[in-house]
Amino acid sequence: MALLDKDLVASAHAAYLRGDGEPLLALMDDDMYDNVSQQSGKAVWLVVLDWLEQSFAETSVEVNLAAADGDRVITWLTLTGTHVGSGFPWLRGRPPSNRRITWRQVHIFRVTETQVVEHWAVRDDLRVLEAIDAPA
Repeated sequence: MALLDKDLVASAHAAYLRGDGEPLLALMDDDMYDNVSQQSGKAVWLVVLDWLEQSFAETSVEVNLAAADGDRVITWLTLTGTHVGSGFPWLRGRPPSNRRITWRQVHIFRVTETQVVEHWAVRDDLRVLEAIDAPA
């Protein structure tokens, strides 16, 4: 049984973080469970994509590592973007800093032969807040 390729998942996830959700959403099961939001389905991913677009511009994504272990695909990524807004709930009340922000993230996807069915994440949100709030 061949599972989804780790590089395909990593590439689709990087595209998502750059603002193109279509490749990753196409890989997701309609009932995919997201352990971060504790919600099922693709709708939460569209909300987060909107938050990304409201919060960061001129984004780039570096895939530092894509690895697979059984039915798990792990992606370690670094997103870099200019802070232009406060779309994420944890950014609310912070005016745009127009600073280039580096945001490191690790995501784990449980996959089948054809779909992503579950997701976990560890993100360095605190470093983002510190970079935004740092004195000029």
